[in-house]
Order: sequence, then structure tokens, then C-alpha cells
Amino acid sequence: MERFWFSGYSATSLAELEDATGVNRRQLYRLRDTKRGLFLDALDNFTSRAGELHLADLEAPDAGRSQIESTLHTLARPSSTGWGRLGCLVCTASVDEEAMNDAETASRVRGFFRRIESAYANALARADEGSDVGHDTAERRATARGLFGAHVALLVLARAGVGEEVLRDIEVQAISTLD
Repeated sequence: MERFWFSGYSATSLAELEDATGVNRRQLYRLRDTKRGLFLDALDNFTSRAGELHLADLEAPDAGRSQIESTLHTLARPSSTGWGRLGCLVCTASVDEEAMNDAETASRVRGFFRRIESAYANALARADEGSDVGHDTAERRATARGLFGAHVALLVLARAGVGEEVLRDIEVQAISTLD
């Protein structure tokens, strides 16, 4: 997973996968018959782990503003995790033409992006319950999409090596849309 995450699908060779796993090509192909199969497994593994780490709290029935703020806070500080500077395998796949030409990969990428947006929509809906100033449906959808955009931007910009001061400014701006 990390090899694909670091280099992307197109730029990862079978020799690199052998080196990364310590498994020879024949053994790799016993696991999955193609590089594509190995990549889809890596993508599934990544989305499962990223979902647990960054989306589960937003998707919870008791999610609200604090979970939104906490998620954005974590993403704006990529140095706080060992892998934070790698950004997001889904984001990497989304700009890899060869990967996105595969319908199954493209579907998984779009599906995970929808999951991010839905997680923010859930947390916003829960935050609005009992609030004196709630969002109507259109405002909530637009705000969730803005938070989704900030989420992805923080991951992409962390990968690009943008300084944490810039990332924190994006975090603050995104949180300000909740008011």
C-alpha cells in the first residue's frame, strides 16, 4: 500500500512492489493475478484505515462541530502522524490517468470522496439539531462540500510540502464556515 501511496499506480513497478514486500513476482501474483488487483487491494486497505482514522467520528450518531474541528485540526498538522506528509492514496489515484482509466478504480475513488462529503454532512446535521442557528438543507450540503474541499486540499497540500502555517489557515477558514 505504501509503495502505491508514495509513487502512485502508474509509477510503481513490479520490481518496486517486490522490494517493498520482500515477496517475488510469482508470489505476488499468487495473491492477486495483476498489478491492478494488488492496487485495488491497497486502495481498499487505505480507504478502510483512513475511514477509521478520519471519518468514523464524523459518521457517528453523536457527531457534531467538535468532530469537524478535530478532524480538520488533525489534517492541518501532518507532522503529528508518521504518514501525514504522504497525503492520501485516494487523492494520488485521482490524478493518476492510468489508474482513473480503470472503471473500478475510478468508482472507488469517487465513492470515497462521496463518503468524505457525507461524513461532514452527517456531523453538520447532528450539530444543527438543537441549535438555534441551523443550516437549511441547501446550506448544509454546500457547507459539507466546502468542508470536503478543505479536507482534500489539506491532504494534497501536505503531500506537496506546504508549511503547516498555511494548512492551519485553511483549517481556521473552513471552521469559520460553521458559524
